[in-house]
Amino acid sequence: MSEEALQRSQQLLRLVVDTLPVGVAVVDANGDVLLINASVDAIWGRTIVRGDDRYEQSKGFWHDTGKAVAPEEWASRRALARGETSLNELIEIESFPSSGR
Repeated sequence: MSEEALQRSQQLLRLVVDTLPVGVAVVDANGDVLLINASVDAIWGRTIVRGDDRYEQSKGFWHDTGKAVAPEEWASRRALARGETSLNELIEIESFPSSGR
């Protein structure tokens, strides 16, 4: 793939992710965030970039039970560890304090 074609492809991906009406985060195999859209910051208040820190510090509660989401229960961690796909999960998120950005 040419450099120009790669750039067009990356721009298209960014456009699609930015226009989605939900929070989208793309992580690498280590769980580090590679790409987020504005909705992620609106939902969380800020983004933790490092893999394990994000899972340990993120606070959410399963909508149907009110039970806290354990670090290993977050969708991206399950996808990385077990290849699971997550659909139709409703989690009540506790936003982080503003980082002053």
